[in-house]
Amino acid sequence: MDDTPEDLAIAEALAAHGVSSCPHCGRVLDLGDVSWNDAESGSGTPMTWAQIICQRCDTEVAHWSSWWPGGQDGDVTDFVVNVLPDWKNS
Repeated sequence: MDDTPEDLAIAEALAAHGVSSCPHCGRVLDLGDVSWNDAESGSGTPMTWAQIICQRCDTEVAHWSSWWPGGQDGDVTDFVVNVLPDWKNS
């Protein structure tokens, strides 16, 4: 981890959700485990789909959708500011 503001925000969110480490293999999770892509609702409204998947063992740790339309066109700052806050425990 580079300790950029984005790295720190991801680490804080992971800790807040109780998944700082992969629940399967124990690897410490970081920004490299996060992905986000363009999506759309059934009626065509743009949105973003986000996932956290451990790079070591491919365990999905979390997934969620956001009404933020940035998707993969947005950078990591866009993700942290607009998509990460939509991660809710379910």
